[in-house]
Amino acid sequence: MDELETRDDSFIMECVRKLHSERKNIEFLNATRVIGEVVGLSEQVVSDAWIEYRVRSLIHLGQLSYEGDLQSMRMYKIKDIK
Repeated sequence: MDELETRDDSFIMECVRKLHSERKNIEFLNATRVIGEVVGLSEQVVSDAWIEYRVRSLIHLGQLSYEGDLQSMRMYKIKDIK
């Protein structure tokens, strides 16, 4: 996989882990919450569409698990696969 394409993946995973640690009683996080966190904390300008694309890629790569419908970021939740 292209290094440029995966450049945000570690930051996305870091944000997922941070949000999970803040919300210990919640198994799955709203995808929109994670995407918003990444966009808001990123030091570079990134679009929510790009971050959602990378979240879906991480799901397909087996690094994140999801529940719901991947049709829209508002319709699924994600969690880190440890």
